Amino acid sequence: MIIAISSTGSDLNAPTSQIFGRCKYYAFVNTENMESEVVANPATRAQGGAGIKAAEFVVDKGAEVVITGGVGPNALRVFQEAGKPVYISSEGTVRKAVELFKAGDLPLFSQENPISRGAAGRKIASSLNADSRQAEIETLKAQAMTLQKQLTEMIKHLDELTKEN
Repeated sequence: MIIAISSTGSDLNAPTSQIFGRCKYYAFVNTENMESEVVANPATRAQGGAGIKAAEFVVDKGAEVVITGGVGPNALRVFQEAGKPVYISSEGTVRKAVELFKAGDLPLFSQENPISRGAAGRKIASSLNADSRQAEIETLKAQAMTLQKQLTEMIKHLDELTKEN
């Protein structure tokens, strides 16, 4: 099975991206043999409709499943129309996301577990019951922790680079 994972870097050890339409790369991974192709997202600089263009690109490249930290309503519609399920990956590397997917440990996007961004995502979230809200809170906490870790690493690296000068 070929899965597409939104990524911040150009290899399987790169962190997954918490955004879909304007992420830097997509990793296309064959789950049977872990062969991969990492491709720059052609929609990152689109003036509009980046989510749709990115989703169409991923579908055209043959992805059967999508893994991302967040997807907008327009991209989600493309995936739904193409019959491509979207799974949530809140942190870790592309390789880890594949392992979690293969183990059945990634949550599937659903109305109870929204990951879409923007007004449509907020509208869905506002109609959820208390249990679903708790699941969303936990997902957002995990995403915030990932971002905090990435920011800490960036600041540390920036400090190291400035000290070298």
